[in-house]
Amino acid sequence: MSAESSTLKEDLWRAFSNDLSERMPGVQVIEVKEPAKAKPKKSITIRKLKSAQALLAEDHPEPKVFVGLDSKLPFLTEGTCVLSAKPKLGKSWLALAMCLAICQGEDFLGYKTRKCAALYLDLETAESLQQKRIRQILKDKPVPENFYIDSSTNKIDAGFVDQIEAYLQEDPDIGVVVVDVFAIIRTDAKSSRESEYEHAYRDISPLNDLARKYHISIILVTHDRKAVDPDDAFSNILGSTGIQGAAGQMIVMFRRKKCDPIHISVKGKAIDGNPELNVKFEEAEWTVVDVASDAESERRRALEQYRNSEIRAAVLKVLEGPGKWSGRASELILDAARCDVG
Repeated sequence: MSAESSTLKEDLWRAFSNDLSERMPGVQVIEVKEPAKAKPKKSITIRKLKSAQALLAEDHPEPKVFVGLDSKLPFLTEGTCVLSAKPKLGKSWLALAMCLAICQGEDFLGYKTRKCAALYLDLETAESLQQKRIRQILKDKPVPENFYIDSSTNKIDAGFVDQIEAYLQEDPDIGVVVVDVFAIIRTDAKSSRESEYEHAYRDISPLNDLARKYHISIILVTHDRKAVDPDDAFSNILGSTGIQGAAGQMIVMFRRKKCDPIHISVKGKAIDGNPELNVKFEEAEWTVVDVASDAESERRRALEQYRNSEIRAAVLKVLEGPGKWSGRASELILDAARCDVG
């Protein structure tokens, strides 16, 4: 009913009430309003039971493996993947080198790769630095034509999924998409009532759907929290446990001591195990380190330093002489030197 017709109806009712009150004093006029119309119920889809037998009879392909083909414990699979490390540890270098290896179909960290196109959304680095890094990694190799890089993109609630789908229409061979860093495309919390856990699921869920629809890997680069748990590397990922729960895979890089190699731990829903490896990053190149041989080399260096130390030589010299000796290490070395002169 329009506002105009509603006003007319009210005017007519008022005039009728006045006429009736004048002719029949004492009679109370009561307006009987029409009952409010019931709100239509929302349509609900009623699902039917699905048996495990029906599920197993369906043809569902295994998730694609992009790094670690023919490996029992692959390094990167289809789905969303959180790549986390402390600042300046090399996670962006790792993601960039991995994309370039995938585009060329070359091995990466000893893993066989699935050759396909890759898209790297570098949202923090200047284009001049992007150029430098790509040249350092490739060295004298040509830049692969199927590697794409961009410095900006939409946020999750402002068309990110639509933008990625547009890219995939341009080149359907894109199999890996890197978002560096994830925080830039994240949405704001709806309200103070929304927990961090709910917020993480709300952001990652559409990316899971996108990865599942196109059978791609979406790598979300993020940072570690300040407080580090040495016994559980995955708990160091910045943000709530919702990120760990919502993501299909996690790759965490960390180093216990400055002199140690970088340790990489991998965990994923499509990986039946927990791949672990140690790597070094020198001259823009990643290499796998054999921890056992590295520890043996360190032991040999320490033993050689001990055998060649002045303190050891001084102790042996003093032990050759008669009587007892007491004093500081510097005095011990001087006394041993005097013995040599004598």
